[in-house]
Amino acid sequence: MIVLKFGGTSVGGAEPIQRVGKIIAGCLDRSPVIVSSAVGGVTNRLFRIVEKALANDDWKTEYDELVSVHKQILSQLKLSVDLVDSLLQELAELVHGIALIRECTPRTNDYLVSFGERLAVRILAAHLREAGVEATACDSFDVGLVTDSRYGAARPVEDVDDRIKKALQGVAGVPIITGYIGKDSDGNITTLGRGGSDYSAAIFGAALDAEEIQIWTDVDGVMSADPRIVDGARFLEKLSFAEAAELAFYGAKVIHPAT
Repeated sequence: MIVLKFGGTSVGGAEPIQRVGKIIAGCLDRSPVIVSSAVGGVTNRLFRIVEKALANDDWKTEYDELVSVHKQILSQLKLSVDLVDSLLQELAELVHGIALIRECTPRTNDYLVSFGERLAVRILAAHLREAGVEATACDSFDVGLVTDSRYGAARPVEDVDDRIKKALQGVAGVPIITGYIGKDSDGNITTLGRGGSDYSAAIFGAALDAEEIQIWTDVDGVMSADPRIVDGARFLEKLSFAEAAELAFYGAKVIHPAT
């Protein structure tokens, strides 16, 4: 078994999603489990929608642009453009409520920003099915990822491995799982922190005894420094877990520090 995690740029449009579909189709013999981020830029847009709603600003324009992004991808993939309408409507109703009461608790904020991943996995799974690959979109909390209630920085409960193994047994085809999010024991949606889809992949990979976890992104690996700042930055051939964790903790953007 192999776990593949795809970041926002990897699912950022119709063509990237088609490339992802080919990658997945090419490793079916390794029983892939897929973890997906939101479409590129969508999580940031969701945070801006919250800010505008709280400030009594025009959040609907930002929301309409988010809808347009997903509709365009669906259209270009030749999928039904109303595939995710129920989620988009749920999101609109939530933001409208925030705008009315001018309040957004950490719990509500996690609920709202979860929509990015939930939208993305449904589109990716539908594309795979259209391409002839059996796949099921899964919200991570429906396949065992139960966390504590630290909204914005949740961590999995102790028996998460057993929960995940049991829940995934009934999933048909390739599971396409939301990164970044989970649910606490009371059923409230939580998030693992920015960049948390990497962490989700590690949680699922560890629970399933995966032979390998691959983090797919728009750069070729971990570098010795940020190439936008340091001339001559080079790719590192090998890192220990401790070295990777330290780099991430001190600001490297490649993976979530807990991964």
